[in-house]
Amino acid sequence: SIILATGPFPDTVVEKITTGGVLDGSYGTAGLATLSLGNITQLGWQTIQPDDFVILSGFVTVAGHNRATTVRLDPSGNLDPTFGIGGVVTDDISAVNNLSYGGALQADGKILIAVSDGTNHYLIRYNTDGSRDSTFGTGGIAPIPSAASPYSLTINPLTNKAYLGNASGFLRFWL
Repeated sequence: SIILATGPFPDTVVEKITTGGVLDGSYGTAGLATLSLGNITQLGWQTIQPDDFVILSGFVTVAGHNRATTVRLDPSGNLDPTFGIGGVVTDDISAVNNLSYGGALQADGKILIAVSDGTNHYLIRYNTDGSRDSTFGTGGIAPIPSAASPYSLTINPLTNKAYLGNASGFLRFWL
């Protein structure tokens, strides 16, 4: 399957497309799941877990403040109530805007998200239930030593190294 998230203003529409290139009618309503999470929602990173759950990450604007947001949908396109609060995890790492630029799914099911407030950059690792992984960094958050915002994130499954891409090139982190 292929997942596409479009939006914002104010809803994000998640489309599930079959390998044959058509909307999956069993997903959401006629292949479309609509998420209404805040005033402005942008969920730019998405992946499909092996169990067919969908994870999306980006930000939601609430009262003029951007909050890093990660969402999990069940195989039918509904918010997963076992993840975060009603399928949604929001994080305010700093008092200014927090934007999630990329993410990666680890082999153990944990979720790694790259977040920036424009000046400082972080990795957040979530457990499979959406709680922060307290064994990672400090309280589930690790600073990224870079002057540029992280735009992409991937994990090499052979080495378990996380690679972040930004305007300055690539940075490597061990997990």
